[in-house]
Amino acid sequence: MRSVVYRGVGGREMVAIEERPDPEPGRFEVVLAPPFAGVNPADVLQREGRHPAPPGWPADVPGLEVAGPVVAVGGGVTSLAVGDRAFGLVGGGGLAERVLASERELVAIPAALDDRAAAAAPQAFLTAFDAVVRQGALAHGDVLLVNGANGGVGSAAVQIGAAMGARVVASVRSEELRPRVAELGAEVMAADGAFARARELGGADVIVELVGAVHMAGDLESLARGGRRVVVAGKPGDGRRDDAAVAAARGEGGARPGVRAAGRAAARLGPGHGARRQRLPPRPGRGRARPRARAGQARQGAARAGGVRAGVRIGIAGAGAIARRHLAALAEHPDASVAAVCDLNVAVAEETAGLAGGAAAYEDWEAMLAAERLDALFVCTPPGAHLGPAAAAFERGLPVYLEKPLARSAADGEAIVAAWRASGAVCAVGYQWRSVDVLDRLRAELGGVAPGLLVSRGLGPAERGRTGRWFEDPRASGGILFELASHDIDLQRAVAGPVSEVQAASAAGLLATAAEGAPPLDDAVAVLMRFAGGGLGIVALGWTEAQQPPVYALDVMAADLALRLDLERLPRLHGRSRGADVDTTAAADPRSASVARFLDAVSGRGQSAVACSPEDALGTLRTVLAAEQAIATGERVAVAGG
Repeated sequence: MRSVVYRGVGGREMVAIEERPDPEPGRFEVVLAPPFAGVNPADVLQREGRHPAPPGWPADVPGLEVAGPVVAVGGGVTSLAVGDRAFGLVGGGGLAERVLASERELVAIPAALDDRAAAAAPQAFLTAFDAVVRQGALAHGDVLLVNGANGGVGSAAVQIGAAMGARVVASVRSEELRPRVAELGAEVMAADGAFARARELGGADVIVELVGAVHMAGDLESLARGGRRVVVAGKPGDGRRDDAAVAAARGEGGARPGVRAAGRAAARLGPGHGARRQRLPPRPGRGRARPRARAGQARQGAARAGGVRAGVRIGIAGAGAIARRHLAALAEHPDASVAAVCDLNVAVAEETAGLAGGAAAYEDWEAMLAAERLDALFVCTPPGAHLGPAAAAFERGLPVYLEKPLARSAADGEAIVAAWRASGAVCAVGYQWRSVDVLDRLRAELGGVAPGLLVSRGLGPAERGRTGRWFEDPRASGGILFELASHDIDLQRAVAGPVSEVQAASAAGLLATAAEGAPPLDDAVAVLMRFAGGGLGIVALGWTEAQQPPVYALDVMAADLALRLDLERLPRLHGRSRGADVDTTAAADPRSASVARFLDAVSGRGQSAVACSPEDALGTLRTVLAAEQAIATGERVAVAGG
């Protein structure tokens, strides 16, 4: 293959094209053939000898963001297949005809995005999304101030803010570039004017700072009470330090900048982290600015008052795709570390342990619990194998994050709940949609009134890897009724309360399982529930590769309310309630929010911080088992304890 290479340190004369061997993917790696690759300032700095490649990546081949077709995958890859279009980030080597990347750093390219645009997106938009949404917790209707909005990250932050329904103000030094940034959805002006405009709007809820310490005074004067300032970058060569400026604002001799990925530091101004309060114009000299405790902390309805206690050591039982996705959420909490991983396939355990940063690998959970000093256990085994590790952890007083569904049988589910109650330990079940803050808003709009009709739609492909191993055996997995539809059933129960009666039907060989050699599983499921409060709930699930983009949504209707909760990506609640428009987006990804709430509970807030308890999940399990019985018999099935 041909690659762009640096033949030394210096200027453009060091750039050349050379032939290099095609890369071969490791177990969890993917090879792309990118027709386009992004070029970033880091590539120039690498050529100048000021930005060395990370260990393990090509030292002389630049390129950090890539997009294009997948041409080879490792044996453990589950989310992508040969022929898929994918884009994402690499540590180097992106400017080549073949690029090796980790599966976890890539995602499928949406159909509406061509390869050229996709190659320009990852570095800028992921950084901007992290700053605006994950760190800044921007919400619909907030005021977002972006300083230095003419660059890649700044222009992406403007677009994200506008798409979320925020009021966006941007500072751009070049008058020539201001009209182009304004087209993206911002009020654009010089820095002083942007600070003044933010103050006129009641203060900025979120400031994304891309210039540096020179803006510190203006930023602090422009923040709304409770606002967040996220520093993404500083002007090279600027000798002033943000942490020193924060210390001055606090009246202290120094400041601890806080733990944050990529050196970002965020400051909050105002009294605390609680629910949204009325915005007040900032008053100089009032309030308290302080660095934020850690990266990735979402502002949820039950926001933390403290943080994860130092040194929370986590064990993971079951090291497959679910466990690897939890690694990404856990990486947002620097004070929590994965100490050990176990799996019946020890090679998979070793691979996941490596992804966790060198955790110990075990073949079974009993050996892991006996040998390791753990503070919490994530149980990510198939549902039929939940009881053993969960009960053993409860006996030791260990908090447990238990993947959904609670179990495969009522007997196992009841045994788990009994062991949990006897232990007094914290336990969360991974129905992550219960963790999103917009669910609280939906309940508030209902105001205690039982909804008359709820309709859930789940239309799209199952995760790659679902068509293998234990999932193909409905006796072990329960098929898509347990693995997918139970999410919708649990969410409806979280909104409308217990279920009294279920009807259901299913079919196979019509959608995803129509192909020869497909697993003998249902690919279309319909469930009709009657709630104890009198309302009806419908769940329609279609497992199909044809639906792109996927549709995951819940419609909720009452006498004077019609709201939709879109669940793909960041959940969004919109519609009409009592004659008024409602449109608000969740502050954090549901899986990340679920893990964050569990770690809050482990760190001292207790079981009340958890979104879904074993008791909640047991009611969902009983409802799903009733639906399974209804499918088998064609009859209505009463639900006891649903």
